[in-house]
Formats: sequence, C-alpha cells, structure tokens
Amino acid sequence: MLWGKGKQSEKQWRDVLGILKAQFDSLEYSYLINWAEYLAIAESLSEAFIEAGI
Repeated sequence: MLWGKGKQSEKQWRDVLGILKAQFDSLEYSYLINWAEYLAIAESLSEAFIEAGI
C-alpha cells in the first residue's frame, strides 16, 4: 500500500484486497493499523478493510 500511495493501480489494489480476504482470520489488525498510521496510509487501509468486507 505504501508503494502505491498516490498512484494506486487497480492490480495493486486487487492484490491488497485479495490478501485481506484470504488472511482475514490470521491478521494482526492492531499491528497493521499502528504501521498504517506511522506510514500515513491509515485512510487507505481503512478503505481496504471496508472494501474487503472486514
């Protein structure tokens, strides 16, 4: 997500969503959220969660 910040491609976005959907029960959400905030991509992560149905 960080690499695509500001120039997000559809393929990269689908990849992110696919990972979230496939790994939703084993992800450490607090870890992801903390790093997303640190890297200033929290809004993108939130959008990905919503779109992935998490």
